[in-house]
Amino acid sequence: YTHTLAGNGIFLISDAEKSPQPIGKADGLMGNLYSLRVYIDSLGKKYFPNEDDRGLFNAMVIGDKRLISEDLDASLKASGLSHIAVVSGLHLSVAMAFLMSVAWLFVGKRRCGYILVFAGAFFIVLLTGAGASVIRAFIMCSIYLLSKYIYRDNDSPTSLSVAVLIMTFINPF
Repeated sequence: YTHTLAGNGIFLISDAEKSPQPIGKADGLMGNLYSLRVYIDSLGKKYFPNEDDRGLFNAMVIGDKRLISEDLDASLKASGLSHIAVVSGLHLSVAMAFLMSVAWLFVGKRRCGYILVFAGAFFIVLLTGAGASVIRAFIMCSIYLLSKYIYRDNDSPTSLSVAVLIMTFINPF
């Protein structure tokens, strides 16, 4: 798991895979998310013995691109398919559409379904490492859910503008 922090002219990259010893077990939500990421990685090891296949699986499901070889990366770029090897707004939108249909199946088109979809989408954002494109899509989809929750119209340009403002306010870099 790689984490990058930047601020005040300081850039820090930490890689838990290369760490000589475990730093400690995280409790709560972050510990559970890490455990789920490790479990998904173990599924990748089990069902995809080829390292390129496993790397593509991990990149598409949990946003971990470390196992993608240089050859596979070059092939994806040459074919124009490199976008599938990252978790993006498209992935979150598809996941939210699935969550919405499941919520409607179990609770109907009630307002509590939107809250469940929001919580599920937030969980997916955390699970995949909260990349910029996923956060942007999450903000936009959250605005869509909020508009449905309060019975208002929604349009994409406004959602995108709000997402850009929020993300720029949080981190202008």
